[in-house]
Amino acid sequence: LMSAHKQLSVPPKKPRPPPAVADLGKKTRPAPEQIEPVGTAWFKSWWFWSIVGGAALAGTALTLGVLLSPDADNPGYWVTLTRP
Repeated sequence: LMSAHKQLSVPPKKPRPPPAVADLGKKTRPAPEQIEPVGTAWFKSWWFWSIVGGAALAGTALTLGVLLSPDADNPGYWVTLTRP
């Protein structure tokens, strides 16, 4: 009996690419002397939030004043304190 041998061919190994390395030498930001100074954002300033708080307080006071004021249908509430 004669046996047939198959010869397997193994492909040659490919060389691996070099590992990725970050290039830390590049400048990604401009130098500090090149950055122009920017003022504070308007929504971070104290005066803006003071105006917002004042407007909220005025709106609340106006709403309560209108809702709790007496009118023709609702004469309001009277509290009388007397001694027994």
